[in-house]
Amino acid sequence: MSKTSAAVISWAVVENGLDFLEHAVEEMAKEPADNKYAAIHLFGAIEVLIKARLIREHWTLACLKADGATFAGFKNGDLPTVDGMQGLKRLESNVGLTISKQQTLNVDAVRRLRNRVAHFAVVGIDPVAIKTELARGLDFVVWFLEKHILPGAPGDEAELIEEVLSEIATVLSEIKAFVAERLATLKPEIGAAEILVQCPQCSQGTLTLPEGAPKCLFCWWSPEDPEAGADEYVVGVLGLSSYAVIKDDGTWPVSSCPECEVTAMVQGVNVVKDIGIQASVPHDTYLSPDFLCFNCGFHCSYMDLDQCSYCGTWT
Repeated sequence: MSKTSAAVISWAVVENGLDFLEHAVEEMAKEPADNKYAAIHLFGAIEVLIKARLIREHWTLACLKADGATFAGFKNGDLPTVDGMQGLKRLESNVGLTISKQQTLNVDAVRRLRNRVAHFAVVGIDPVAIKTELARGLDFVVWFLEKHILPGAPGDEAELIEEVLSEIATVLSEIKAFVAERLATLKPEIGAAEILVQCPQCSQGTLTLPEGAPKCLFCWWSPEDPEAGADEYVVGVLGLSSYAVIKDDGTWPVSSCPECEVTAMVQGVNVVKDIGIQASVPHDTYLSPDFLCFNCGFHCSYMDLDQCSYCGTWT
C-alpha cells in the first residue's frame, strides 16, 4: 500500500466533507431555513472531516478496530469506521492535536441536534435554539479546517477549502448578527435577572431562575419534564454522558431537591451572572450557587447543604 493511495483517499474524504458542508450552508441560508437537513448535513460534514484528518495521519486511525484491518477493505468501504466523537478522541490521543473542551461540546451539540431532528423530527425545539446550535457547529468547522485540514493541503484541495470557508463566513456572520441583535433587545431582562446560567438548548447565558422552573430569555426553553431538563443541562452544558459516568464509576450530578423532592437538582451549575457576587463586600462569605433545581428553581451553594455519608442525599 503506497502513501499516495492513502493521500488520494484522504483528499476524496475531504471533498465529500466539503460537499456535505456546502449543502448545510445552503439549507441554513434558505428562507425559512431547512434546519432538519442543515443539522444532518452539518454533522455529516464534521464527522467526515474528522475522519479525513485521521486518514492523513494513517488510514488505520479511522477504522473502528485496526486489528485485522486491510487497506483493500478500507478502500472498498467494507470496514466500520469511528464516529465523530470517537474521532475527536483519537485526534487528541493518537495524532496529538489539542482540542478544547468547548470545541468538543460544540461538536456534541450538533450531534445531539442531528439525532433529535433525524429520529424525532424538529418537535419542541425552538428555531432560535437550532440556529445557535448550528452556529456552534460552523464555529468548529471553521477552526478545524483552518487549523488542521488547510495546512499541508495540496493546491486543489486548499482552493476548494478556502471557497467553502468564504461561504461559511457569510452564513455565520448573519447568525452571529442575529444573536447579537436578539441579546441587545433582551438587555433590560438580562439586566434585571439576579442569576443567569447557560441554557442547554441555545447555549446562551440567558437561563433565568424565576419562581418555579428555570426559563431561557433567549429561546424560551423551559423544561416540561424537569428531570429530563436537568439531564439535558448535564449533557449539554457540563459535557457529561451517562455512559461515560457509569463506565468510570462516577456519580451522575442530578439528585433529589431538598425543597420540592423532585430528582431535578443539578450539582455543579455554571453561573454566568450572579447579582449577589456583584453586591457582596470584601471578605463577605457569599458564594454563588452550585446547585440548581430544574423543577422549582431552588438554588444554593455547597455551604448551604449537607450530604448524607450513607446514601449521598443532599439536605
